Amino acid sequence: MSHTKSLEELNSIKKDICIRMDHIIAEAAEKIHQINAFSYVEESDAESVVAIEYLQYRYQELMAEFKNCNDDLNRLTRLIKSMSPLRIQTTEVHDASTEEFLERIQRQYGYQIFDISAAYDDE
Repeated sequence: MSHTKSLEELNSIKKDICIRMDHIIAEAAEKIHQINAFSYVEESDAESVVAIEYLQYRYQELMAEFKNCNDDLNRLTRLIKSMSPLRIQTTEVHDASTEEFLERIQRQYGYQIFDISAAYDDE
């Protein structure tokens, strides 16, 4: 089964990924700031150590998520570039890996991809 994806839809998903990456960077910067704030405390109690460990763990999670977003963004950019030079406004997705990729990023980034061809079936 193939699905039609518009260039506009793909660019909108790309924008959503970039917004998510901006949020990750902001949260990661906040975690670094919080970790640095603990370094000014002369005596580390058990609570501080646990807090620092949590902040470091959360920071590592954010960096892993950022890498995944970046990988998704790069793959989506390649797909868009394959359409753009030819001024193609839609692309037929025939291979399962690209279809799975588009479905996953749709769920992950909360963007609804519509099957445009289905909209014309009623006519």
